[in-house]
Amino acid sequence: MAIPAETLALLQPRLVSWRRALHRCPEVGIELPETIAFLKAELRAMGLEPRTVGLGFVVDLGERGPRVAWRVDMDALPIQEETGASYASEHPGQMHACGHDAHMAVGLGLAWVLSRLAPQPAVRLIFQPDEEGQLGAAPMIEAGVLEGVSAILGVHVGQLDQRLAPGQFAVKSGAQMAAGDRFWALFKGRGTHGALPHLGRDPLVAAAAFVGALQTLAGRTLQPGRLGLISVGRLRAGDALNIIPERAEVAGIVRTEHPQDQERLVAAMEQAALGTARTYGVEVDWTRIRTCAPVLNDPGWSRRAKAAITGLFGPEALLEPEAPSSTSDDIGFYQERVPGVYAFLGTHDPGRGFTEPNHSPRFDLDETQLWKAVAYGAELLGQTPIP
Repeated sequence: MAIPAETLALLQPRLVSWRRALHRCPEVGIELPETIAFLKAELRAMGLEPRTVGLGFVVDLGERGPRVAWRVDMDALPIQEETGASYASEHPGQMHACGHDAHMAVGLGLAWVLSRLAPQPAVRLIFQPDEEGQLGAAPMIEAGVLEGVSAILGVHVGQLDQRLAPGQFAVKSGAQMAAGDRFWALFKGRGTHGALPHLGRDPLVAAAAFVGALQTLAGRTLQPGRLGLISVGRLRAGDALNIIPERAEVAGIVRTEHPQDQERLVAAMEQAALGTARTYGVEVDWTRIRTCAPVLNDPGWSRRAKAAITGLFGPEALLEPEAPSSTSDDIGFYQERVPGVYAFLGTHDPGRGFTEPNHSPRFDLDETQLWKAVAYGAELLGQTPIP
């Protein structure tokens, strides 16, 4: 379904206005009152009626029956913005550094375009909190957001694949993004004077040894060539230079492509933590949270997505990655229930100064590309569900 040129001309300034307004008021986590109030007001101005589901909301268009859903994530990151943009965050320590402001603008754009059609396709727009905390999808699903839904679609902006060119889409049938886990290992020993280490039990040495062990664990646990990534983002212990601390914390993330690899690698990490603790005579508390299922694009919907992209924008607009991105997204939990496809759209452009990666305090994006996400989404949402 090609969007008429006159509609696109009206759409583009709306996308920019929506995105910048939302960029100014980022909110982190599950409760997003200002963000949700803005979105609902804009949707009601279009003659639509949002319906609360869990801590998010949905908008249904078209007749009852099997609906194709489009997921929109709404939350921001706990980052102090450093872009210097005129539309920079007005909430200290919070920033839309991953493009969810753009995702919301695209969701509003789809609502605006599809609501102008007669007849309207059977569509559900899902507005979800806390994707970054990765605790947002599961409660929405438990609250019934997928009732009557036959497929789940969406787009992520930025440069989540390094081969992605500006304005290009990336779609991979099968694993598009990795499964995600978070882990914490709290090593507990006995504090003492730093000059008398033999009188204590040093948890910091154990924690450091565990960090070293993690660097080779994936390569010796998983089949060569399969994605397995462990990144330690926190190593925290002690406050004084001359004190052996009582505790040392190691925390980070795990990324895997296959569900069986996810469980195998995390189990090996737990055993490494327990073994390291025994070796150094300390105790360890191990915690793991499964934050994301892998994003597995359905073959049928992937074919439709690729055909929509090449039909709308030409063959050069499509990148077909050979391997999944090591990033993760909790849309994978929806895909465990219904088939669908999740695509990337390159909104970086070095020639225009948009070079920072997602999650950078200087992240920004090329707003002139956002209409492509709306055109692509409208094309797919206007199609009949796959039986």
